[in-house]
Amino acid sequence: MKRVYIVGAEKDGELPYWAAATPPENATRAVRQQVGQGWQVRLTDRVLTAQQVASLNVPAGRVHRIKFMKFN
Repeated sequence: MKRVYIVGAEKDGELPYWAAATPPENATRAVRQQVGQGWQVRLTDRVLTAQQVASLNVPAGRVHRIKFMKFN
């Protein structure tokens, strides 16, 4: 199963979550490239099920903003 890490990006009270299909050491950098400057970006301890990972369909090495998802 492909590993997908959840990254939170916070700015001005907004806290979108991102799915990162990258090694954990690259996840925050990949999200920061998408959100730009001024965002606090951190790797979370949230976990996705195999079914959730499959439904997101994030290609390896890419990130995708999560709109609605219940985390374990």
